[in-house]
Amino acid sequence: MIDLNTKSDRFNPFSHPVSIPGIEYHSSKGFMFFESMKKAHDELWAALRDDDSSMIGLWGMGGSGKTTLVKEVGKKVKESKLCDEVIIATVSQTPNIMKIQGEIADLLGLKLEEETEVGRARGIALKLQSSNKRILIILDDVWDTLNLEDIGNPHRDEGPRNCKILLTTRRQDVCTMMDCQKTISLGLLTDGEAWDLFQTHGRVDDGVRKVAQEVVAECKGLPIAIVAMGKCLRRKGPDEMNVVLHRLRHSKPLDEDKAFTCLKLSYDYLRTTEAKLLFLVCAMFPEDHEIEIEDLFRYGVGLGLCKDADSFEIARSQVRSAINVLVDSSLLMFSVNFRKGKCVKMHDMVRDVALWVAKQENSTIMVNNAKAWNELISDEVIKDCYAISSWYDDGILFQFLPQLGAPKLEFLLLHSVELVDILHASFKGSTGLKALIIMCKNWHMIELQPQSIQHLSNLRTLQLQGWYFGDISFVVSLRKLEILDLRSSCFERMPDGIEKLNKLKLLDLSSCRIDECCYKAIRSCSQLEELYVSKTFSTRKTCKLL
Repeated sequence: MIDLNTKSDRFNPFSHPVSIPGIEYHSSKGFMFFESMKKAHDELWAALRDDDSSMIGLWGMGGSGKTTLVKEVGKKVKESKLCDEVIIATVSQTPNIMKIQGEIADLLGLKLEEETEVGRARGIALKLQSSNKRILIILDDVWDTLNLEDIGNPHRDEGPRNCKILLTTRRQDVCTMMDCQKTISLGLLTDGEAWDLFQTHGRVDDGVRKVAQEVVAECKGLPIAIVAMGKCLRRKGPDEMNVVLHRLRHSKPLDEDKAFTCLKLSYDYLRTTEAKLLFLVCAMFPEDHEIEIEDLFRYGVGLGLCKDADSFEIARSQVRSAINVLVDSSLLMFSVNFRKGKCVKMHDMVRDVALWVAKQENSTIMVNNAKAWNELISDEVIKDCYAISSWYDDGILFQFLPQLGAPKLEFLLLHSVELVDILHASFKGSTGLKALIIMCKNWHMIELQPQSIQHLSNLRTLQLQGWYFGDISFVVSLRKLEILDLRSSCFERMPDGIEKLNKLKLLDLSSCRIDECCYKAIRSCSQLEELYVSKTFSTRKTCKLL
């Protein structure tokens, strides 16, 4: 090794960065091309071949198949070499400009060093203007007017002629406001197409064909509802079919939205309580969020989803099994993020159903990504909440309530770019908390003094990422703790008495800064099954963990 290192100047570099998968990766494997889609498909294809159409809009109902169609068209565009690159980015109801810019930059092979949206937009615009490639950018799920200059695509009168924009939306007026030269509508399936789609997923016997057709008719030609019903009623008998049909026809709170009713029934027919709980947990994330499967496992453990498992190996299998049930029921979709690995996503209509279901079952879930915490939260609002999550990143101080009066609260997830102030916070009114997650994404080692957490005697999962603690002795009092996740945080030492946490099975110290060597303290954790360490180092001296 020493000899090779000495002669290393003789070697020429032979490696290169792996390119991020393009539209071929995103396309749907089980795509069914129906005649009712052909008109929209042909119009899209003609518009993309037309040099005078640089902005194209596709609109239709939520769950009608807009995303699936544009992915297939994008794949065809790439295969036919009509465009050299096809980039897809999800916008959603509350656009995250930085995230959209990141998705576009990744597929352009552009590394954005700028910290501001304006600087990043300038970098993307320069890349597009200087590129000799023909590029199609698909902006999926646009809810309102989007200023393309904010993202990085110049106005078409000034910008590159080699770049086309294709957007999907539920609202036709969005296409008008976005100055689309071509607006294309995607209708619903015909009765025959709806039945064919149902049969593909349902596989019903001839004896229940008539009632199954009536169930399909209640789905009103909406693909997402038809697929959900097909998987829900696969190989079911006449009694189950009749019950579902009756509920579809007599669902009073949901009469105006049959898709909503169909998705609710898919939830009702889930086989396990684990799958139902995991379904509700997924609703705590923002629209179109790619949820890491490992995070679902850690949160699920905290909420008691794996209480019958005698090891984390079995528990992790239980969570993955529940995820498979949800995917098979069309209530979740698998997704692979280039950075995160294998994830799941939830269709926004499915997410709405999950939030409604939670409220009906007295397990209210409050998700905030539109207002500052102190503008939204009050004792009256949160007193009956089972779970609360906040994703509002406006760069201001995240002021926590002095007293969190939520006796039914079991899950609290706070995601912040800047400081979360819990110095004077008290959790005495929420001692039922089982999973507490406070994540800082600024990675500037902001000081956190969470002594009040020591009163949470029922806590099973504690995730504090990206913080500077100093002293973490407060964790010793959390005797039911099973998962302690301190990724990218800084603290002085592992506390004395850590061995008293005799239920602690997972400890994550990835990318931590630890002042004192802590391998002896970790060795004393006799029940520990999983230890995660990467880039762990000391601010004073080398910290050898193993």
